[in-house]
Order: sequence, then structure tokens, then C-alpha cells
Amino acid sequence: MKKLVTTTALLIASLTFTFAQESNTTETKQDQKRKQHHHSSENGKHKKEMGKSDAHHDRLFEGIQLTSEQKEAAKKIHKTHHEQLATLKKNDAITMGEFKKKSAELEKEKKASIDALLTAEQKEKIAQHKQKMKENMQVEAAAKLERMKIQLNLQDKQVQALKANQLKMQEKMTAIRENDALDKEAKKEAIQQLKESQTAMLKKVLTEEQLTKLESLKKQKPTKK
Repeated sequence: MKKLVTTTALLIASLTFTFAQESNTTETKQDQKRKQHHHSSENGKHKKEMGKSDAHHDRLFEGIQLTSEQKEAAKKIHKTHHEQLATLKKNDAITMGEFKKKSAELEKEKKASIDALLTAEQKEKIAQHKQKMKENMQVEAAAKLERMKIQLNLQDKQVQALKANQLKMQEKMTAIRENDALDKEAKKEAIQQLKESQTAMLKKVLTEEQLTKLESLKKQKPTKK
């Protein structure tokens, strides 16, 4: 049930990890198709990607004060990173496996450059902010699971199974985010695969009646614009 994938987010605070290794010798038709997609949509996506990047780093630097010099330096780092990535996407001479490897290297270089801009005090504040976000997410996940328990009339055994799975998903999500060997696209794929794996898990834990009710609840949830 693909429709259940979205609903899974109600109880899983974090999502996924499975990364299919690409061939580093010959480019498959799927590789070519993906590259063509990257190439044809590059112009339309560039500004959107930059906007997402700015929003991401606004969240990353939340709680700390950056100097004007740090802000300018960070913007240059992001601009250079996107230009390098855009050039890499246009390179049809490399395989998808090589593309992913190089993309991950560029992402790692960007993170190192940003990290070098920060003082020890700023790094500590960022670490504290991340920990607080993690704790808040755990509280939110527990609250959602409690609501599910009431709405679906879950048995204690089912609650325990869902809670255990929830913790595993959080660990896998952290592993994905901190894995510098994966580029942004590989991380998205890993997250998507974990989302899909939740459907099978739910079918094992919930009854048909509960699954139907879960689907009904999902349809009642307001769509985010």
C-alpha cells in the first residue's frame, strides 16, 4: 500500500537506510536516464536548490550569531559548491557510481569549509541545538504513537513493536545524515527506501481493520500546501 507510506511519518520520527551500490565501470541505461534528467532540469532547479540550501543553513546556524564576514564566507562556499555540483551533473563521461562518489566528496568538502568558519563556542552551541531538536523529535514521536494507540485501539504488544521500530528508524536516520560517503541524492534514496519499508512493517504489526482505519485517518489529515 503506497498510500500508507505518507501516514507512516505520523509514527516514525526518522526514516531510512539502504543504498544500492552502482557499477563503477559501465554506465547502465538507468544511469543515463538519471543524468539526462539532471542535465535537462538543471537551469530550472538551480535557484530552488540555492533557496533550500539557504533555509537549511538558517536552521543549522539557529541559536548562534554569525559575523558579517562569516555570513559572506558561507555564501561563497555554498555558491562554489552548487557551481561544482552543476558542472559535475553535466559531465556525461562519468558513470553514476563515479558521480555519486564525487558528489559525496564535494559535500564533505563543503561541510569542512563551513566548519572551519566557526569558533569553538559556536560549534558547541550548534551541537546543543541539534541535541535539543533530537529530544523534541523524540517527544513528538512518542506523542504521535500515543495518539495512534488511542485512534487504532492498539494492544500493548503492538505499541511495543512500533516503539522499537521507531527507535531503529531514528538510529538509521542519524546514520544516513552523518554518512559522508553518501551524497545528497543517495541520502534521499536511502530515506525513500526506509519509508517504503514501513509499509511491510505496519502490515506485520497491525490488523487489516487497523490498517484500513490508518488509511482513513490519513485521508482526513489536511494537505500541506
